Amino acid sequence: LVSMKGKGNTKPTIYYFFTYLSYIFLGLLINVLAPVIIALNKKGVKERTDISPLSSKSRSAQLIGASVILSLVIWLGFMLVSVVMFKGEVFKDINAFLILNALCYLILSAAIVTLISNFQLKAQAISMVSNVLSLAFSFLGGVFVPMEIFGDTMLKIAKFIPTYWYVSAADSIMEGVMNKDIFMCMGIQLLYALAF
Repeated sequence: LVSMKGKGNTKPTIYYFFTYLSYIFLGLLINVLAPVIIALNKKGVKERTDISPLSSKSRSAQLIGASVILSLVIWLGFMLVSVVMFKGEVFKDINAFLILNALCYLILSAAIVTLISNFQLKAQAISMVSNVLSLAFSFLGGVFVPMEIFGDTMLKIAKFIPTYWYVSAADSIMEGVMNKDIFMCMGIQLLYALAF
């Protein structure tokens, strides 16, 4: 990005790492978690577990618990990579809020996977949905295309994409000033997760 005065206006590498995580989280969770949930919800498998002594409440709790554990393992893995890659810079100033923002988006991604898992999709369809959703959210939400070049109409459309709020929070964090916008953006991501 070039400012009007001709000086380069680049963002730190840590910003790009955390911004691109939105693409990775959504694509990875859809490809890893959705096939498992879909397989467990297939008619034959579900009927077999329904006649077992395991209650449907217990089955759902175990499925949710396993999904949460898998999601957190993925999130922790990427957070460890960020700590090693940026030599602890993640914990300086308000950069630690990038970790919290990534956790909010992970919750949102898991909610999207839950929605997708309600449809009995085949493996090829899951892969297609993963690519379409993660790429669309990334392009329209400001991950691959900076929001600075979006027109007014495009910005209005982007506000309906959950990734827009993730990127907006990352932008606010990179400004280095703690403000309510950061928490508002994270809250909107969680509201999207609740809706899904």
